Amino acid sequence: MYLYLKSNIMSSNDSLNIMYQMQEMQDNLYKENGGKNMFYKNTQKNEIAKTVSQNFELTRLLNECIYIVKDNEIYLNYPALKLFIHEEIYEDIANHILSLYNESIAKYGNYSLNMNLQGFTISAAERYKNIIILFSNKCIQQTDIEYSNVVRKIRILNTPSVINMLIKMFKPFFSKAVEAQLEYYDKKETEVFMKTFGI
Repeated sequence: MYLYLKSNIMSSNDSLNIMYQMQEMQDNLYKENGGKNMFYKNTQKNEIAKTVSQNFELTRLLNECIYIVKDNEIYLNYPALKLFIHEEIYEDIANHILSLYNESIAKYGNYSLNMNLQGFTISAAERYKNIIILFSNKCIQQTDIEYSNVVRKIRILNTPSVINMLIKMFKPFFSKAVEAQLEYYDKKETEVFMKTFGI
């Protein structure tokens, strides 16, 4: 039984400690299951992510992985998010992101999204495509806000080498207005960005 109790992360432990605990738990779960399964990889990843998320308070995890860093600048940390993301919490994740959009729009009239996609692959895109579809539909259903018209920038930090394939995959789910706001940052540019925003 794991000692990563929900109450533990509500202490003064910093974000790095929480991420370390999740990573350690994930590593232990893989060991207990005989390592990474090559044939049922997606199923295994989903089950392990679900176990990790159930041992921590979801609201705190979301606040640690997707948050406003400054003014209207929203940061999404995929390397941390992938440790606990699974289908049963897609709705929570989508709602959390939209609440940050709305908060930024209410204060500044717009928002920028900065996504750290370090380690994001084609298989990850396939695994998480349902949350992309869900999120896209939620944005469309919001009749009082046209999110694509108030986005200032969408920065792809640690741009994956397969970015062109990813854009092709997800193009049906975002408008030309959104595509026009995309900016790509390599590792060095990402480091400068992170330093500037204190991430």
